[in-house]
Amino acid sequence: MKKLVFFFALILISNLIFAQAFPTEPDRFIKSFNSELGYTGEVASTSKNLSKEFTTFWETDSLSFQEKEKFISTANNMAAKGCKGYPDFVCLADNRMWFSRKAFDNSQYEIYEKGIFDILNAGKRPKLNDLSDYLLSFNY
Repeated sequence: MKKLVFFFALILISNLIFAQAFPTEPDRFIKSFNSELGYTGEVASTSKNLSKEFTTFWETDSLSFQEKEKFISTANNMAAKGCKGYPDFVCLADNRMWFSRKAFDNSQYEIYEKGIFDILNAGKRPKLNDLSDYLLSFNY
């Protein structure tokens, strides 16, 4: 019986730890999130340093506090499902900048974000390759 209780406690603790990969405070989030933006592959091949570019974007009030909170929530949900730095977080950052810089209405970004959640919540084991393909499709 003790082993069973210990097993369930271990599962609960691990779910709490992995459910939030990034801090929820915007200032602490950007430092942690930047560690995922080291390798950009073909997504940002013209950009020498996506990490610096995204930090500047994040810190220059390009996004409202609510938009930052939503982005952090999306990144944490992706991390909880096992997404990786490249291409997932790199594309998430690059696409967020793209939507803002092209002056799309925020409702367009919400549709994009809904697509992310639809893929992440499509069953117990989401197809992360489908999510990567979805995120990459905005970069071409």
